[in-house]
Amino acid sequence: MTSGSGSGEGSPAATQASGSTTAEVARLDDSIVDKTVHKLEELGLEFAVPSNPKLERMGLERFARHDRKYPPLAHDEAVHILDAAERAQIRRLGTRMVLIAFGIGALSGLVSSIASFVLAVPEHVETTFWQDVRDFLIVNGVTIAATAVEVAILYRVALKTVHLIAREAGIQLVPRGTEPATDEQRAVALALARAALELPNPPQNPFGIDPYREISKWWLVLTMVFYKLKISLTNFILRLVIRRIGGRAIVKAYLTFTDVFVTGAWDAWVAWRMVRQARIRALGPSACESLLRDILRDEGGMRREVLIAMQRAVATTIVRSREVHPNLLALMRAIARRLGPVAIPRLDETASFLAALDRLSERERDLVLEVLVLASFPDGHVSRAEVELITAILGRARRSLDTRALRALCKRFVRGDPLTREALRHVIGGSASAPRAA
Repeated sequence: MTSGSGSGEGSPAATQASGSTTAEVARLDDSIVDKTVHKLEELGLEFAVPSNPKLERMGLERFARHDRKYPPLAHDEAVHILDAAERAQIRRLGTRMVLIAFGIGALSGLVSSIASFVLAVPEHVETTFWQDVRDFLIVNGVTIAATAVEVAILYRVALKTVHLIAREAGIQLVPRGTEPATDEQRAVALALARAALELPNPPQNPFGIDPYREISKWWLVLTMVFYKLKISLTNFILRLVIRRIGGRAIVKAYLTFTDVFVTGAWDAWVAWRMVRQARIRALGPSACESLLRDILRDEGGMRREVLIAMQRAVATTIVRSREVHPNLLALMRAIARRLGPVAIPRLDETASFLAALDRLSERERDLVLEVLVLASFPDGHVSRAEVELITAILGRARRSLDTRALRALCKRFVRGDPLTREALRHVIGGSASAPRAA
């Protein structure tokens, strides 16, 4: 006797219905997220976009204007290696930028706080609706004007600082004479301009990598909202602390002026992060090209499958780091120049990368693993997700990861110390005790 009809729980029809329901839920979730993002953008919370042409063009024009004031640079040094004098000068430029940012931010917060303090109404005084509207418009008008001046000054100082950092690293951001800018030169200049203007790295890229492939869209939305509201949230928390620990007199006298410290502190933190990121973006393309050249130097004719696996290694790292960093794109372009034009399906899928590794010889696999390690630190940090990825992949190849050596290698890169292929190999340990997974 045959048991279980087509309507049974394990039948194809039930499976198809379950799959259809799951797909509908996923589409509904995506729709809700998209509508949420759209509504937040209407309220002024813009999310990562492919580009901001006006700001980017302004940044490149500023670079060209600053560059005309200095002599051309010599091209006989390794950009990613800094000597003691270059490190000291970049450190001075960074400190100056942070102090200026704190001062400008504090001054902007002071102007806004003074407007609020002057128009503050004692608790026992009653006001009309129109008086409240007038005070609201005045305070916010002063705040908007002060913020506009603050941003304009910070942009100008940041672009000049970034240009000087690039010169200290030996990078000619703007071509001299009649020679046109190379693709790599323009890419570096644009990456540095975006760092100075605090523009996010757009998820769009010529390789079609989706950095958000493995994360929840809701988590992305919440993270971006928190980032956009960072100053307001910090100000709110600080006011709560003052109310808790301060007496009534202290609250009345100083609560209005919390904007001074909060705005100055946030601007200083953003400036410090910008300077660090500018330094990383200046050193990254040269370091990636130099190390990749060392990896491939003694290999002669490299099989196309090996270069494709290297591309997959970098793409998989981008997905784990959740950001299309310009230095990783520079590494992708360096491999692509050696690979030539070729379409790579499912480039950013971890499963496809693992399958590609399994088709290589042991020597070829070791070369790809070195590129995988190389891709983990040019953005200036090594995340836990990247460590987990590298550990799992090395385990399949009967290797083990020296996490401490990897983080030390990242610090050496950020400092501008010389980097060698041997340092990459040192991160990859010897044979692991665990058998290779199928």
